[in-house]
Amino acid sequence: MAKLDQLQALRAIAALLVVVSHAIHEAHGVWGEGSLPAWLYAVPGDIGVDIFFVLSGFIMVYASRDQFGRAGAVVPFLLRRFARIAPLYWALTTILFVMYLVIPSAVSSPPESWQSIAASYAFFPFAREDELFRPLLALGWTLNYEMFFYAIFAFLLALPMRIAIPMVLAVLTSLSLIGFFAELPGPLAFWTNSIILEFGFGVALASVFLSGVRLPALACVGLLLASIALFAFAPPFNFDVSSVRFLYFGVPAILLVASFALAKRSLFPTSKILVAMGDASYSTYLSHPFALAVIAILIGFGGLKEMLNPLLFVVLCTLVSAIGGQLVYWIIEKPLSRWARKAIDGSIVSPPRKGPNAGRLTAAVAPKGTRRGYSQRTA
Repeated sequence: MAKLDQLQALRAIAALLVVVSHAIHEAHGVWGEGSLPAWLYAVPGDIGVDIFFVLSGFIMVYASRDQFGRAGAVVPFLLRRFARIAPLYWALTTILFVMYLVIPSAVSSPPESWQSIAASYAFFPFAREDELFRPLLALGWTLNYEMFFYAIFAFLLALPMRIAIPMVLAVLTSLSLIGFFAELPGPLAFWTNSIILEFGFGVALASVFLSGVRLPALACVGLLLASIALFAFAPPFNFDVSSVRFLYFGVPAILLVASFALAKRSLFPTSKILVAMGDASYSTYLSHPFALAVIAILIGFGGLKEMLNPLLFVVLCTLVSAIGGQLVYWIIEKPLSRWARKAIDGSIVSPPRKGPNAGRLTAAVAPKGTRRGYSQRTA
C-alpha cells in the first residue's frame, strides 16, 4: 500500500533528522559553536525521535489489529518485540563496551558502575551522576521508552480492540499526569514523563485509520503545513524528556504522520530509496554515532579540518551514516533478527486465531492491496 510505504519513508526522514542533529553537535566539537549557517540551526533534528514514537504507537495497533482479544497473543507479541529491538542494540552496546575496556577515552559517556551496564542491557532506566537516564549506548534511552510502551500495550492486548485502545490511552495519560504533579524517584520519574503520550498519539491515529477515516488531499496538505509551522516555531533548545516536549514536538509529529496516513491518495510519489532507508532506519539510528565519531576523529587528526567546512562535514556525516545504516542493516540487523525470530517462533505455541486463517500467527495480516511483510518490517 503506497500510503504505508510513505510512512516507511517517513521513518527514514526521522532517522536522518536525528543524524543531522548529532552531526551539528560534532561539528561544534571540531569548529566551535556558531560555525554553521544560521538556517541549519532551524532544522529541528530532535523531532526525529518524536516522529518515531508516534509511528511506533501507530504500527503496534496496525500490526496487532487481529490479535486483540486473544490472551494467547500477549507472550508472542512481547517476544517478537524483543527479537526486533534487542539483538542489534545488544550487539552495538557490546561493541561500545569493548571499546571502553580497550580505549576508555574513546567513549564519551563511560559507564559509571556495573549496575549501569546491566541496566543498559536490560532496557532499564538508570540515572547517571548528572541525573540523566542514559545507558552505555546513549540513544538507548528511547528504547527504554519503547520497551515500557510495549509492556503496557501487551498487557492490554488480551482485551477487545474497542476496549484496549481507550485503556492504553487512559494508562498513558494517567501516568503522564502522575509524573507531572508528583515528584517521583528514579525510574518512576522516567516512566511517567509526558513524552509517553506520543505513543498514545500514534495509537489514537491508528484507531482512526482502521476505522476507515480518510481525508482529501487539501486537508492533508493543511495538516502537513501546520506540522511544519509548529516544528519551525518550537523553542530553539535541545532536550530529551522535558515535561512539555509532547506539546512542542509530539503534536506536530502526529499532524505530520496523520497527513500521510489518512490521505485518500498519496501526497507525493513514493521514493523507493527512502523506503529502503526506512527499512534500515533502526540500524541507521543506532549506528550513526559510531560513524560520526570516526569522521570527527579522522578530520581532527588527519589534517582534513582545513579541507572541509562545517556544512560539508554535516552533509558527509549524513551520507556516511545513511550508507553505514544500510550495511549494518544487511550485515548485522537482519541476520540477528532472523535468528532471534526463528528461535522465538520455535519456542512458542501460536494461539487459536479467529477466521479462516486459524492456527497461523503473524505480526499482522496484510489486507488486500497491502504489501505483505510491511508490518513486520516496520514494527
